[in-house]
Amino acid sequence: TGIKEPVEPGSFSVYPNPVTGNKLFVSSTGKITSAVLYDAAGRMIKLYTLNSRSNTLDVDGIAKGTYELKVFTASATHTEKIIIQ
Repeated sequence: TGIKEPVEPGSFSVYPNPVTGNKLFVSSTGKITSAVLYDAAGRMIKLYTLNSRSNTLDVDGIAKGTYELKVFTASATHTEKIIIQ
């Protein structure tokens, strides 16, 4: 149907949160195809093109603040609030 269903908790892992360095780690039970970082106003800050179950996202140069990270697999989407310190 093309509709991505939410997945059960625990299928995705995003850490550390809050982010204190310049790396954010994202993993899933399925292969992650992309991740998108949005600011508090909903503007896209960065698009990550991925192709693995375990990924490292570079957040160097992104201002401190609260963001929304959307992580996509072929069959699911996960959204998580991220704090960059």
